[in-house]
Amino acid sequence: MPELNSITDNLSLYSDYISERNSHLKKLENPRLQDGRDEFSGIHADKDSNPSPTIGYGYNLTGKSLAQNTAFFTFAFGGSLSPTQSSALGYLDDWQEGRAVTINGTPRVLTNQDILDGAEGLIPELAVLDSLKLNEAQASILLSDFLEGIPGFDGAEKGLNTALAGIDFVPSNPDESKLPESKERLALLSMYYQLPELIGPDLKAALQADNRAEAWFQIRYRHLNYSDPGLQDRKNTESDLFGLTRTEDLDEYAEALAYLYMNHRQTIDERDANSPFLAAIATQKQALENAYTNGRTVDFIYMGTDSSTHQDKLDGDDLIFGDFTAASTLHGYDGDDVIIGGAGNDRVLPRLFSQFKAAIGRLISSSIRGCSQLAFDNCRVRFLL
Repeated sequence: MPELNSITDNLSLYSDYISERNSHLKKLENPRLQDGRDEFSGIHADKDSNPSPTIGYGYNLTGKSLAQNTAFFTFAFGGSLSPTQSSALGYLDDWQEGRAVTINGTPRVLTNQDILDGAEGLIPELAVLDSLKLNEAQASILLSDFLEGIPGFDGAEKGLNTALAGIDFVPSNPDESKLPESKERLALLSMYYQLPELIGPDLKAALQADNRAEAWFQIRYRHLNYSDPGLQDRKNTESDLFGLTRTEDLDEYAEALAYLYMNHRQTIDERDANSPFLAAIATQKQALENAYTNGRTVDFIYMGTDSSTHQDKLDGDDLIFGDFTAASTLHGYDGDDVIIGGAGNDRVLPRLFSQFKAAIGRLISSSIRGCSQLAFDNCRVRFLL
């Protein structure tokens, strides 16, 4: 049986990864060009709070050398550049290198906005930038080349492999450790393509630990753009693609949701204005409520840990699971809690003796998960299940 909350045991593989990859990035980066609403893509601002000149399907011109731009645009334009296009690349190099350019008779260093305005024809000296305008086919070539790499320049796919070096995604094959062509890989590539630094140490730690729920949280909520609806929407798309769960197994649902509630609910609550948490987990949460509470909505989901006590301290109606692999001691508190025994000899401790009758009615345990106990100060009822 696959490990619960695992990434490597539950990868969602693509039969045509390249097609899915290119379509995904086109839709995120320039949907108007993809669906034909725009015939061409000139230099335009990306979606960051400090807009950078970008062209085609997210080819960010910031940080690109003259040699790099010359090589990639030469491929995109079919093998050669016109003198006007070469001149345009020269202005981009001046901008990147901080060299002064004479504009309206005055030498000055070009800014991002100058490049954007020049491409729009607002600065006559920079009007040649319009010659770099790409049609859909040319933009597709530039996207594919930037992802796959061209002679002399590595692509984003190799960059992602380098960023994830040391993480074994194929434990069964020691000779092939890179992340396979899957939805999970595409989600991470999408982040890397937007900004390589998004593949940060906490996300890599979650991937190294094979912790799917933690990786999902890192993708969706652990970034600085959660207050920007457009940028947060991209993270919603990427985390949905990565997947909080990959099966319809109730145990996997329980482990994933309990992990998020117990470890990250405060951060999620602070950052979910543009990414409603309950909507994101609706499928899994509703399935658990249908299975264990007759559809009644619960406020919080807990899970006990191996041979340890979990104390429910909330007043709401909660769903509390025993550990699925070992004994747990579980405490209910105020509210109409539902307590589900896990593996081993579980002990369930209601807060008050007066809760005894209600607690018995709410104890649910699978027939393959050993026995459960309701324990009180002066009495104990043992259920062999």
